[in-house]
Formats: sequence, C-alpha cells, structure tokens
Amino acid sequence: MREALHTNAHRLKAVDAACESGVSTSLASENKCHRSTLYRWTKRRQDIEAAAAGSTTILQGRRGPKVAFPELEKKLLDWVRDIRKNKVRAVTSRCLLMMSAHLEPRFLLGRSKQAAVEYLRRFRSRNGLSVRRITHKGRRKRSEVQVVADEFGLAMRHKMEMFSAGTEKYNHFYNMDQTSIYIDMNPKTTITFRGKRDVDVVQGMSENSFRASVFLCASATGKKLPAFIVFSGATGGPFHCELQAHPLHKADEVVLTVQKNAYCDERIMIEWVNEVWTPSVTFCRMLLLDSLKVHKMGSVRAKLEEAMTGVDFVSAGATGLAQPMDVSVMRVFKHWCRELYVQHHITNDFSLNAKEGLRLITSIVHEAWRAVPPETLQRGFVKAGLVPIGPRMVDGTFRVAEPPAPELA
Repeated sequence: MREALHTNAHRLKAVDAACESGVSTSLASENKCHRSTLYRWTKRRQDIEAAAAGSTTILQGRRGPKVAFPELEKKLLDWVRDIRKNKVRAVTSRCLLMMSAHLEPRFLLGRSKQAAVEYLRRFRSRNGLSVRRITHKGRRKRSEVQVVADEFGLAMRHKMEMFSAGTEKYNHFYNMDQTSIYIDMNPKTTITFRGKRDVDVVQGMSENSFRASVFLCASATGKKLPAFIVFSGATGGPFHCELQAHPLHKADEVVLTVQKNAYCDERIMIEWVNEVWTPSVTFCRMLLLDSLKVHKMGSVRAKLEEAMTGVDFVSAGATGLAQPMDVSVMRVFKHWCRELYVQHHITNDFSLNAKEGLRLITSIVHEAWRAVPPETLQRGFVKAGLVPIGPRMVDGTFRVAEPPAPELA
C-alpha cells in the first residue's frame, strides 16, 4: 500500500508552524501542499489532533454548503434503496423530484425546478448513486440493421421522386406508429448504487401503471392528425360510454376508444382508418407503417385503398432507423409525457382508480402531442432517409439512384 503523503503528525507540525508565522505559500511548499490545504488544516486542528492518536489519516470532514434537508435525504435514500432492492421500477431524477416534493413540502418553496434538480444531483453524489443504463435494454448494435434501413430509405426516396416533381408530394406522405403509454413509464436508465454489475428493472403492471395504446400520425411536412387512444375496456360498457362523453373526444383533438387489452387488433385498426385517417384525406396519399401483422390484413388494406391511400411497410427489425416516428418523434413525445406527469404529481396525489387514470392519460397525451413541434416531425423523415436533402434538378426533382433489383434465391 502506498504510504500517505501527509500523516496527522506531519499535519500538526505544519499547523503549529502556520500558527507561529502565518499561512504562506513558502510554508505550504515546504510541507508539499497547496496554501489553501494548509489553511484548511489550521481550521481543523482539533480534528487532526483527535485523530492523530489512532490514525495517520484525517477524519473526513464536510465540504460544501450544509445539507438543507437531512431528514428528507434520509427518507429519500431509504426509498431508493427499497425500490432498487425489489427492482419494482426504474428510478429517475423525475421520480426523486416528485418524492422530494411529497416527503418535504418546503422542498420547492422558493426554489426553481433547475435548482431542485441540481440539489438532487448533489444528493446522488453524496450517497453513492449513479445513473445507469438498464442492462437488458439497448444491447442490439446499430450496425446490424443499418444496411437494411439504408436500402429501404433508398427505395422510398426513389419511389417518392418518381411520383411527382416539387415538394407538394410530401404534404401527402404520412407515417403512423403506435406506442404504449403508462402513467408510470419505465425509461432506459435508472438511478442505482455505484458498483452494480447488472441493473435490472421488473417489467409489468404496478399500482400506478394504468396503460393505453396511442396511435400517432403525421406528414413529412409536420402536419399532425388527432391522437388515437385505446384504453382497456369492453365495447359498449360504462367505461366506453364515459370515453364517448369526454370533452376532447372527436373535437379535432383526440379520438378515444376501448379494446379488451388496449391492443391494436383488426377492429381497432379499421376504426383508426375510419375515425382519424379517412376524414383527413383530400388527395392521394402515401402511408408508411411498420410490419405489424394487423397492418397487412386484407380488410385494413382495402379500407386504406378506399381512402385513396397507398401503403408501404418498413422492413422488419429496422423501424428504429427507418421509421420517422421511432427515429425522432417518440422520444420527444414521451419526454413531454414524463414532464407533464411530474408536473401533475408534484401538486396532486397519485391516481387511485380507472376514471382518474383515464382523465390523466388523455390530458397528458393531448398536451404532449401538441407540444411536439413540426420541425421534429420533419427531422424524423429526413433522419430516416425518406426525404432527400440537397440541390434539386431543374424540374424540381432530386436525382435518386434506382435501387438494385432483389437477388433471386
């Protein structure tokens, strides 16, 4: 083991010399330390003298400002320890912010949100907590699907440029994707104690994870269609009737419906076409969907053909790179969902029943979808390689190479 550079005996000798002649740069150099270090030793002379009898090192002292809420930090650390022990859910900075506001009403008094987040960062540092990526997520390499995504993007660019000249056609080029929304959504990272090799989170329902499926659809120019929200329930039941009476339902804001497990089946997909897609169609359109089985059903494709819509499917496994909604839109949308969730629960109790969960999810989805700027939607189509960028030809088109013919087996 490396010998300590400064023992307590050496510190005491240096402090005594400083008391006689004062703290100076030359005296600090003689003792092989910085002048500010020598100054701190003089302030802690009693601690050094008390530790000198049984140790060569100084007892760790408190540095920085005094902890404002020691009782809160103790309760918060116990809560984090319990959550991570049982792996109930991921712990994020937003979780810490909500719990702090509930455990200590004075926490946000006279403190901005940014200041509160900075306080919690120092709390993590003081207690050996770090932000870690959940180990069972994100293990697939980007390079594995990049080739497939590039081929798909080239084929789509060529198809769109051969369709017509100019940029008007992109007003009629849409992408739709579904995502699951929970009141308490697990992110890709969690706060846990330093040194953990595996960082796991139990996936599943909890007492506050009321679920819904959300259909989001937008054009390459940033035009958004109403969000379509599917809750768990029976068609024609009291829960369904309450949805139909919701003030946002079919008010050019959101469309609400139910399915037994809040999944996308054939009936739900056709309902989306009838209630959201068809009313917005004024000209021939191109709709990009992922390779979900229900999207390829004959009845669904027939309904879309009736609505003057051509359909293309993103290559299986490449949606993370080739589907605009996955590339940039869903990240921003879910960010706003989490922000609105935190803002709600800082001042409100957690939802206790299905009706409150319904109202909360509907409000969050509505506000989050409105908060996604058109530039984010446009960027998604560009980053997915579906919209070419750069100088155009004289006739307003891009020169896009024809994709190679598929190899015969």
